[in-house]
Amino acid sequence: VAVQRVTTPTPSAPTRFVQGMASPAVGPCACVLLGSLLGRRQLRRRFRRLLRPAARVQAEGLAERVHLLALDRLEGWLAELAAKPENSESNNNLKNNNSNNNSNNNDNNNDNNNNNNNDNNNITGAPPELADRIRAAAANLEQGLVERSTEARVMLLAAFCSEHVLLLGPPGTAKSQLARRLGRFVGSEAKFFERLLTRFSVPEELFGPLSLKGLERDEYVRQTAGYLPEASVAFVDEIFKANSAILNSLLSVVNERVFDNGPNRVAVPLRSLVAASNEPPESEELDALYDRLLFRLQLQPVSDEGVADLVALASSQFRGDARGDSPGGDCNFPLSLADADEARLGSAGVAVSPEVVQLLRDVRRLLSAMRPPALISDRRLGQAVRMLQVVAWTNGRAQVELADCVLLRHVLWREAGQREVLRCWLFGRLARTRGPQVAAILDGLLDRVESGSVVPADLRRELAAFRTALESDLRGVQRQQELLRSHCWLAPADAASADHAADALLDDRHAPGPRALLAEVAHLSAALDLDEAGARAGDLVAEYVRLRRGRGELRWSWSAGGPEASEATGGPQAIEDDTFMVGKHKGRHFSEVAGSDEDYCRMVKRKVAEGSFSKDTSLDRQIR
Repeated sequence: VAVQRVTTPTPSAPTRFVQGMASPAVGPCACVLLGSLLGRRQLRRRFRRLLRPAARVQAEGLAERVHLLALDRLEGWLAELAAKPENSESNNNLKNNNSNNNSNNNDNNNDNNNNNNNDNNNITGAPPELADRIRAAAANLEQGLVERSTEARVMLLAAFCSEHVLLLGPPGTAKSQLARRLGRFVGSEAKFFERLLTRFSVPEELFGPLSLKGLERDEYVRQTAGYLPEASVAFVDEIFKANSAILNSLLSVVNERVFDNGPNRVAVPLRSLVAASNEPPESEELDALYDRLLFRLQLQPVSDEGVADLVALASSQFRGDARGDSPGGDCNFPLSLADADEARLGSAGVAVSPEVVQLLRDVRRLLSAMRPPALISDRRLGQAVRMLQVVAWTNGRAQVELADCVLLRHVLWREAGQREVLRCWLFGRLARTRGPQVAAILDGLLDRVESGSVVPADLRRELAAFRTALESDLRGVQRQQELLRSHCWLAPADAASADHAADALLDDRHAPGPRALLAEVAHLSAALDLDEAGARAGDLVAEYVRLRRGRGELRWSWSAGGPEASEATGGPQAIEDDTFMVGKHKGRHFSEVAGSDEDYCRMVKRKVAEGSFSKDTSLDRQIR
């Protein structure tokens, strides 16, 4: 009689029958057993489909309650984090759960760091008005140019640090125009020199002609007035076309700031040399000169987004509204040589943080492992550190921070293909935290919670330690982001790009990021509160952990927009009424394929249970 009712077209009969079979007196297994005895595959599917909603509704209710409570909790934690100043006392809380020896070592390290900080208290950074004048000077240099904000700041920084800069790029990308504008930095206080080299250039073009009176006295000396040995800022175009006769004298002028004029070695006032070339050096004999040019900038034509601005500027220049590009054309330039001298003297005592020292070690290993390798010479590394000290001091700080190291992307690369790799690596280093270690410890805690070996009191204490450690990491990253936003040597687009990259890593659940892990801790804490409110003695938390790991009816995921619950394809029986949407069985019913391709269906069940086809992956849904 029961079978006849199920097979009749009346829709309410099977529902009433299955609900009766699903009662506690009969149990859900009786339905599957009856279906198996009858041998009706369609009947078994209908039984299972009607029985699943009861368990799923219960799971969804638990997940929804935990989710809503965790959202409020996470929002409150992040608000407190934004309001609190950075506190380093909590850095060891998480490690105390693992090893007392590690915590003792950390205490010693903290004492050493505190002593170093006390030593640095006597050193103060530059006043804020200097950073404002640096921004105004950079705006002055880039006025009338499109997408050259980064280049203007780096060239100004090179002059501030008494270093040299190389501009690489095709013709017509404003290389010479930028170099001439840098002459405004010296103004009327000193001299600007400019020269274009060819394969046939002779030393007289750079260093001056031979003195005829000196030859009469049997002296081989040059008349250097108006040439490179007496210039404060110089621009040499197509510098890699210089021959060996020019290179011999140019190397000493660039590096040691001396010029051998006959029997005398004369000091030169050169502050910064701007070199330009259409292509990087190809000959090994140019490597010495290439290494002495600290900053390397690759200029590209204006992007499609900047064409409209370029057209507007071109039309205004045609009307005669553009500012002249002569070196001494601006008498009201915000900076002077005296500011650069003060910066070099004031930055001499700026400390380099241990994080920056470790970054320099790691970046050397990274570049040396590339193919071809980019070896960083000791001279270049020392010049980079002195540059970072000037950068930190001009930003009003007495210590070099990770945010300052973003500028190393213009210093350490050698081949053009290494630029993007170095940029991404430096941006990622801003958000480097203990996320992987915390995630591993958190997984171990989840194993213990699921097995029921953790009492609620201990779980709450461990979750508090996780929260403290993650918030400490977040404070460190957020501090670097604040430094990026107020950095006077970073173009707004560069600062925003680094800020966005660091922010994305905080929410990355694969890295994993500290903000994503903090969301997991918030959900566990919310589940624990619900468990204690219902006096479940940890059963509810264990059930939530099973749901989180995909062993229940729901899977949890974290995205940049916040935590969200996604409907699971859960256990192996949850997809038997679905249809393949991709693959070799596209359009066919799962139960239909199961009879002919059992191995494939078993693989799909396993992938679904693992969450490989969930919406937060790059794969399409395998089933629907």
